[in-house]
Amino acid sequence: MRPPGARGWSPKLATIPRVRPYRSVILAFVLPLMGCSGDSPGPANDSTETVGATDDSGGSTRGSSPGTAGPTTMGTTGQAPTGGQAETTAGPGNDSTGTGGAADTGMSTGPGRQLNLLVNPSLEDWAMAAEPNTTPDGWTNCSGNGIAVDAVPDSCTGSPMAAADGIRYARAYDDEGIAQTLTTTIGATYGVSFSYCGVDGCFGGSTGSQWDVVVDGVVISSTPTDVGTTWTEAYVEFVARSSETTICFIKPDGVTQGGIDDLAVVEQ
Repeated sequence: MRPPGARGWSPKLATIPRVRPYRSVILAFVLPLMGCSGDSPGPANDSTETVGATDDSGGSTRGSSPGTAGPTTMGTTGQAPTGGQAETTAGPGNDSTGTGGAADTGMSTGPGRQLNLLVNPSLEDWAMAAEPNTTPDGWTNCSGNGIAVDAVPDSCTGSPMAAADGIRYARAYDDEGIAQTLTTTIGATYGVSFSYCGVDGCFGGSTGSQWDVVVDGVVISSTPTDVGTTWTEAYVEFVARSSETTICFIKPDGVTQGGIDDLAVVEQ
């Protein structure tokens, strides 16, 4: 993933760099005593990993699912959504990025990295990319107006032309969005990250960078509206309340257009 953009978060969603959990390694070596009989204990190598605590924060409802209204605020404890929906927390995240190209599986490897649960997270696989109002492979259309997103630069010319990761990104306008249903563990915390921006050009509409993150029908967080056409990184957490969780990234109602790319959902 790209580093966070120069612009900060709105009160609705805090912008923070993602950091790897602190690892403390305790090495204990027990040396045999000279002249003592019997076996000497070998060296011990214990490794522990600590992860910082998270804070609960609320979400507002979208669609028919109930929830507790209110923006996600970094470091502020609030009520969790009701009705069995996912709770949200804001806090540090772990690196998890998908690879570009034809085989975009969303898997991440290497020290400190975790498995990205999303399929095609960089939106590189897009069978009908040249056609407007289509959905990237592995994703479904969660648009409120029934119209799917567009692939840039394949189906339209806009700014930015370069994707945050790989060669293409999704451009959405007026309640358009993309979603996936994931297998999750009840009670587990999941980190959600993505890059977003406003879009100028393409099929028209003013530039607006706000995106809503919707978990099981509840808006758990929203990005700022005014980052322009600069790619900016977002991060939020939620606690799964079901063995299957649907997450939707949607451009809210309004005549503005924005871009999204390089998405990840990882269990913390």
